[in-house]
Amino acid sequence: MTYQIWWEENLGAEPVADAATLADILDPTQAGFAMHGARAFAYFIAPEEDADAVLRIDLDHDRDRAAIRWLPDATHGIEPHADSQPVEPIEVWEAYQGIVTIPAKILTVSATMARRAAAEYVTTGQRPASLTWTAGTTA
Repeated sequence: MTYQIWWEENLGAEPVADAATLADILDPTQAGFAMHGARAFAYFIAPEEDADAVLRIDLDHDRDRAAIRWLPDATHGIEPHADSQPVEPIEVWEAYQGIVTIPAKILTVSATMARRAAAEYVTTGQRPASLTWTAGTTA
Protein backbone atom coordinates (compact mmCIF):
# COMPACT_ATOMS: atom_id res chain seq x y z
CA MET A 1 0.00 0.00 0.00
CA THR A 2 1.17 3.53 -0.69
CA TYR A 3 0.74 6.32 1.84
CA GLN A 4 0.93 10.09 1.73
CA ILE A 5 2.43 12.65 4.08
CA TRP A 6 1.85 16.37 4.30
CA TRP A 7 3.18 19.15 6.53
CA GLU A 8 3.73 22.90 6.65
CA GLU A 9 6.05 23.34 3.70
CA ASN A 10 4.15 20.91 1.54
CA LEU A 11 0.48 21.76 1.28
CA GLY A 12 0.15 18.97 -1.26
CA ALA A 13 0.79 15.41 -0.20
CA GLU A 14 4.01 13.53 -0.94
CA PRO A 15 3.65 9.83 -1.78
CA VAL A 16 5.29 7.38 0.64
CA ALA A 17 5.92 3.89 -0.71
CA ASP A 18 7.89 2.53 2.26
CA ALA A 19 9.95 3.41 5.34
CA ALA A 20 12.98 4.42 3.25
CA THR A 21 10.89 6.89 1.25
CA LEU A 22 9.49 8.28 4.50
CA ALA A 23 13.04 8.82 5.82
CA ASP A 24 13.99 10.58 2.57
CA ILE A 25 11.10 12.99 3.14
CA LEU A 26 11.59 13.52 6.89
CA ASP A 27 15.39 13.86 6.93
CA PRO A 28 15.54 17.28 5.21
CA THR A 29 12.84 18.72 7.47
CA GLN A 30 15.03 18.16 10.54
CA ALA A 31 17.30 20.98 9.41
CA GLY A 32 14.52 23.24 8.16
CA PHE A 33 12.59 25.90 10.01
CA ALA A 34 8.82 26.23 10.00
CA MET A 35 7.06 29.50 9.28
CA HIS A 36 7.14 30.40 13.00
CA GLY A 37 10.94 30.13 13.17
CA ALA A 38 11.22 26.82 15.03
CA ARG A 39 12.17 23.34 13.86
CA ALA A 40 8.75 22.03 14.91
CA PHE A 41 6.21 20.61 12.49
CA ALA A 42 2.86 18.84 12.40
CA TYR A 43 3.04 15.85 10.03
CA PHE A 44 -0.01 13.99 8.78
CA ILE A 45 0.14 10.49 7.27
CA ALA A 46 -2.68 8.59 5.57
CA PRO A 47 -3.26 5.90 2.96
CA GLU A 48 -2.80 7.46 -0.47
CA GLU A 49 -6.44 6.99 -1.44
CA ASP A 50 -7.75 8.54 1.80
CA ALA A 51 -8.08 12.30 2.26
CA ASP A 52 -8.24 12.00 6.06
CA ALA A 53 -5.06 11.63 8.08
CA VAL A 54 -4.70 8.53 10.24
CA LEU A 55 -1.44 9.31 12.05
CA ARG A 56 -0.51 12.79 13.27
CA ILE A 57 2.97 13.55 14.54
CA ASP A 58 3.73 16.87 16.23
CA LEU A 59 7.52 16.95 16.38
CA ASP A 60 9.91 19.50 17.86
CA HIS A 61 13.36 18.56 16.60
CA ASP A 62 15.21 20.91 18.98
CA ARG A 63 13.51 19.62 22.14
CA ASP A 64 13.56 15.98 20.99
CA ARG A 65 9.87 15.66 21.87
CA ALA A 66 6.84 14.54 19.93
CA ALA A 67 3.17 13.76 20.28
CA ILE A 68 1.86 10.92 18.14
CA ARG A 69 -1.86 10.62 17.68
CA TRP A 70 -3.86 7.81 16.11
CA LEU A 71 -6.76 9.85 14.79
CA PRO A 72 -9.36 7.11 14.13
CA ASP A 73 -9.80 6.40 17.85
CA ALA A 74 -8.43 9.64 19.38
CA THR A 75 -5.55 7.99 21.23
CA HIS A 76 -1.98 9.14 21.66
CA GLY A 77 1.17 7.08 21.85
CA ILE A 78 3.44 6.75 24.85
CA GLU A 79 7.03 5.61 24.41
CA PRO A 80 7.85 2.68 26.70
CA HIS A 81 10.60 3.53 29.19
CA ALA A 82 10.64 7.16 28.05
CA ASP A 83 11.93 9.97 30.20
CA SER A 84 8.93 10.93 32.30
CA GLN A 85 10.25 14.36 33.21
CA PRO A 86 7.67 17.09 32.72
CA VAL A 87 8.09 19.06 29.53
CA GLU A 88 6.75 22.37 28.35
CA PRO A 89 4.13 22.53 25.61
CA ILE A 90 5.52 22.95 22.11
CA GLU A 91 4.33 25.07 19.24
CA VAL A 92 4.23 23.52 15.80
CA TRP A 93 3.30 24.98 12.47
CA GLU A 94 0.25 23.26 11.03
CA ALA A 95 -0.33 23.74 7.31
CA TYR A 96 -3.86 25.12 7.47
CA GLN A 97 -4.01 26.40 11.06
CA GLY A 98 -0.72 28.24 11.57
CA ILE A 99 0.82 28.00 15.04
CA VAL A 100 -0.75 25.26 17.18
CA THR A 101 0.18 24.60 20.81
CA ILE A 102 0.63 20.92 21.66
CA PRO A 103 -0.07 20.17 25.34
CA ALA A 104 2.80 18.85 27.44
CA LYS A 105 0.79 15.87 28.68
CA ILE A 106 0.79 14.24 25.23
CA LEU A 107 4.46 14.96 24.42
CA THR A 108 5.42 11.46 25.50
CA VAL A 109 7.61 10.33 22.61
CA SER A 110 11.19 11.16 21.57
CA ALA A 111 11.91 12.39 18.05
CA THR A 112 13.68 9.11 17.24
CA MET A 113 10.75 7.01 18.42
CA ALA A 114 8.31 9.22 16.51
CA ARG A 115 10.20 8.48 13.31
CA ARG A 116 10.31 4.75 14.12
CA ALA A 117 6.57 4.69 14.79
CA ALA A 118 5.84 6.49 11.51
CA ALA A 119 8.04 3.98 9.66
CA GLU A 120 6.22 1.13 11.40
CA TYR A 121 2.86 2.54 10.26
CA VAL A 122 3.87 2.84 6.59
CA THR A 123 5.34 -0.68 6.75
CA THR A 124 2.41 -2.44 8.44
CA GLY A 125 -0.58 -0.16 7.82
CA GLN A 126 -1.48 -0.64 11.49
CA ARG A 127 -1.30 1.55 14.56
CA PRO A 128 2.35 1.29 15.69
CA ALA A 129 2.72 -1.51 18.24
CA SER A 130 6.03 -0.05 19.44
CA LEU A 131 4.05 2.49 21.50
CA THR A 132 1.52 2.14 24.29
CA TRP A 133 -1.74 3.88 23.37
CA THR A 134 -4.02 5.79 25.71
CA ALA A 135 -7.18 7.84 25.31
CA GLY A 136 -7.15 11.61 25.38
CA THR A 137 -5.36 13.46 22.61
CA THR A 138 -5.95 16.99 23.85
CA ALA A 139 -5.36 18.97 27.03
